Amino acid sequence: MTLLHDRLAQLLPGLRSERSAMLAQHAELELCAVSLGQVYGGLRGVIGVICDTSVVDPQRGLIIRGRPVRELTGLGVEEVFWLLLCGEYPDKAQKEWLRAELASRARVPDYAWSVLASAPPDSHPMVLFSLLTLSLQRSSRQARDYHELGKESLWRATLEDALDLLARLPVLAAAVWHRDQGRAQAWADSPAEGSWSERFAAMLSLTHSPPAAAAFADLLRLYFVLHCDHEGSNACALACHTVGSAHSDACYSISAGLNALAGPIHGLASEMTLRFVLAMHKHYGSAPSEGQIEDYCQQTLAAGRVLPGFGHAVLRAADPRFVALHSFAAEHISVDPLYATADHYYRIGPAVLASAGKAKSIHPNVDAITGPLLHHYGLTELRYYTVMFGLGLSIGMLAQLVLNRALGSPIMRPRSASLAELRELTGTG
Repeated sequence: MTLLHDRLAQLLPGLRSERSAMLAQHAELELCAVSLGQVYGGLRGVIGVICDTSVVDPQRGLIIRGRPVRELTGLGVEEVFWLLLCGEYPDKAQKEWLRAELASRARVPDYAWSVLASAPPDSHPMVLFSLLTLSLQRSSRQARDYHELGKESLWRATLEDALDLLARLPVLAAAVWHRDQGRAQAWADSPAEGSWSERFAAMLSLTHSPPAAAAFADLLRLYFVLHCDHEGSNACALACHTVGSAHSDACYSISAGLNALAGPIHGLASEMTLRFVLAMHKHYGSAPSEGQIEDYCQQTLAAGRVLPGFGHAVLRAADPRFVALHSFAAEHISVDPLYATADHYYRIGPAVLASAGKAKSIHPNVDAITGPLLHHYGLTELRYYTVMFGLGLSIGMLAQLVLNRALGSPIMRPRSASLAELRELTGTG
């Protein structure tokens, strides 16, 4: 038995009992009404999934297990994964155990590198990351033991798969980086020492001075904590949950989530924002002035294009994840010309949007700041940014998978309606 398994085993009876009592007493409680506009609008705002790991509050931003994400900026990935699963911080022994456990599980089977080597040279990094994740299904304990497991104990195998994947995903992501940089030999081994984020930083093999290397490792720690989860109904998490609800194992499920994240209107926001800033530099031949940035933004809107990096589907206040990363950038990379341009853009963009009648209150989101930071430290291949995003969100997706199997969440099967039915209901047929 493991420390994490034992702690979850202690917590689950109470959670299962509460779930059963809630269903027994309030199964008919109406949570929300669904309008025709919401059905056609992608079910925006419709409560359809239970997710205990996190919520997004319109004013406070991302809340992880009842704690605003700004309170978690001093944690590491090991601590936040324990928090997501158990709803509590690990003590020192639990944290050290989980760090050692993940390090011990990090070796990727050789067959995965054969899969990577066989992929076309120009494959997108997200294709490679998803493909490698899916290839590990061969080692899934849930898949191996499924027919011997009862429904009540399925979560134990899911937890084993989750720990294996959490340990191996940074190795896969690092290998994708090296492959995309044209290096023939994939990185196949994780360092034995260091935290989850420190080992990932080392595997990227970027050349930094000692102070910059330490800052980069700390940036990755902060980045992954801030990107560890984002409710259960964003396209990425919902795809993962839907596949997992069919009792597909974690490899199938996480790969599905990564595939959803790869969509241009979901996971590419960081890349698109940095492309916009880089285009300003190219347009003016150097770092633009504030007046030039304002003109460029106005011309962009006049051409019918959007200003990337602003707004959020739920948030109506400053994104605390942006605030945390902006503070890091101001401390560590303030002299970077690209960051200076981006910083001016964050300040000028909202006023331009407001004057154009695009929004009354708009703020830069987390995707506006991640690109300049990653670019500064040598991650200059913009197509790779979604891999980084997916690596972070996998932390929460894995925690959600374990909890959903532990609580017996049913298969996803919402009913669909035909246009003919809608015509009849609306009297327009």
